Amino acid sequence: MKNKTSTDWNDIDMKTLKCVIEGIVKPLTHICNLSFPKGFFPNRMKVARVIPIYKTGDKHHFTNHRPVSILSRFFKILEKLFVKRFDNFVDQYELLTESQYGFRNHRSTVQALIDLIEEITECIDKKKHAIGLFLDLKKAFDTVNHDILLRKMEKYGFRGIVLDWIKSYLSNRQQFVQINQHNNKFVLFADDPNVFCSGVELQQVLDVVTQEIKTF
Repeated sequence: MKNKTSTDWNDIDMKTLKCVIEGIVKPLTHICNLSFPKGFFPNRMKVARVIPIYKTGDKHHFTNHRPVSILSRFFKILEKLFVKRFDNFVDQYELLTESQYGFRNHRSTVQALIDLIEEITECIDKKKHAIGLFLDLKKAFDTVNHDILLRKMEKYGFRGIVLDWIKSYLSNRQQFVQINQHNNKFVLFADDPNVFCSGVELQQVLDVVTQEIKTF
């Protein structure tokens, strides 16, 4: 994992974590080893700090900022371990088509273009028509419905405790926004497809949101 200096909500960065890893490797390994067989992703690792990064245009318009979500460094470690197991399972049972290039080891968009050119060239040589359909989803990851995703994963063989772990990984996510080193006073609970607001100390939701709107 890269030595990024950006800090999570615990003010821990990956570079610092690597410096002290020998002192925490045993308890961290214990947590990871408990997580998988129990089918549970620790909720404390799901808190994200969201920082708006200015893109172009009017700086005072929120649509001209790109939200960057900084997750717990421990979250990234546990996630990395799962991805390794996930990839092994997918490769072992050949669940993905050879035509998929994104998010796969040893594949790239360059290879996708090479294969596309070969397909078109072959069609031209055989005096056939080549038709291409190119689609682009705006905010693609935000459009993923978790219920549909989980049903598909179950169909592909992810069941039992593994599926429970994935459900836990996707649910009870929390995030807060940081602007100019100031954090908002309420946390967003983003469970697909709804977003809920809750005070840090469990105050009345509407009171907290109303006050934040007045002072933000």
